[in-house]
Amino acid sequence: MKYLIVTLICVISILIPACAGSRKIQQKQMVTVQNDRITKDRQDSGENKQDESFDPYSLDDRWRIKPKQKNPDIKPYSEIIQPHLENNHKESSAMGYRIQLFATKDYYEAIAQRDDAVKKFTEEVYLDFEPPYYKVRIGNFTDKTAADEIKEFAKSAGYPDAWVIQTRVIISGQ
Repeated sequence: MKYLIVTLICVISILIPACAGSRKIQQKQMVTVQNDRITKDRQDSGENKQDESFDPYSLDDRWRIKPKQKNPDIKPYSEIIQPHLENNHKESSAMGYRIQLFATKDYYEAIAQRDDAVKKFTEEVYLDFEPPYYKVRIGNFTDKTAADEIKEFAKSAGYPDAWVIQTRVIISGQ
């Protein structure tokens, strides 16, 4: 008899929490069903439909940023500034020296420095683009001592960071 009472108490203690848990599940299911009905009712009544009559291109876009206009006469690669007066002679290239006056990532700053160098030097001025830098260089020297002399002149002319570089130069011959 004791065993029967103990077994009954165990069974009842297991069933009571199980039934309480099933009520919570039933309540959650009821809430989900009610939410689904509300959503379906809204869809049927047209509440959730989007108004697609709006045209964003009809807005007045005064704030729109206009792109920079590029200057068509500016060339981004190596270019000779001082034009040749005579084109009847042949040009060749060889390893030589140039003086680098200035280097920057800003194209327009490089153009300004190039124009300034044209005014200060009698040698040919070049604007070379070696990503990501624009480099202002002068001269076509085959002799390093001649390049060093012009480098010293460039330092006194306002280019304290001027230095001699070895690169391919244009040698004009007749």
